[in-house]
Parts: sequence; C-alpha cells; structure tokens
Amino acid sequence: MLKTNRILYPKGIAVQAKEFARYIEPNDPRLVTVGNERYRVYHYEGVYHYEGAIHDLDDAVMRLAWKADEPMTPDHLHVMSS
Repeated sequence: MLKTNRILYPKGIAVQAKEFARYIEPNDPRLVTVGNERYRVYHYEGVYHYEGAIHDLDDAVMRLAWKADEPMTPDHLHVMSS
C-alpha cells in the first residue's frame, strides 16, 4: 500500500492521490471481491487502474480502492501500485 499523499500525474497535472480521488464519481469504480471482502476499485479508460506517471516513475499502474461498505472518502482510500 502507498500513502494517499503520493503524487500522481493524470493528464500531466501533479495531484495527490487523495485529491485525485475526490473527482472520482460514485459510479466510476467497479465492485470486485478479494477473498471475503468487497471493494470499489477505480478504473481508468476501461481498465481497473490509473496508469501514468507518479512522482518517481514515468509510467506506473495505480489502483485506488475503498471497501464496499465504507464511504469513498480520502480517509478510507487505499492506494496500491503494481
């Protein structure tokens, strides 16, 4: 897991992951199940991830996720890279 203050660069604009998450509409994430847990996972252009630059890398895959039974707020945001 990464910190939610991690800098992403969607469309070349620097923004913290927790700030970027504020612009995600409630219907944008897809519901997925991992083990017995359900999550809302943000997808970008039809895929289940943000893909683009982050602070130290030119190209990275980032997943923004919230547990399905929690609000989509920065306090409940999980940021993962792969």
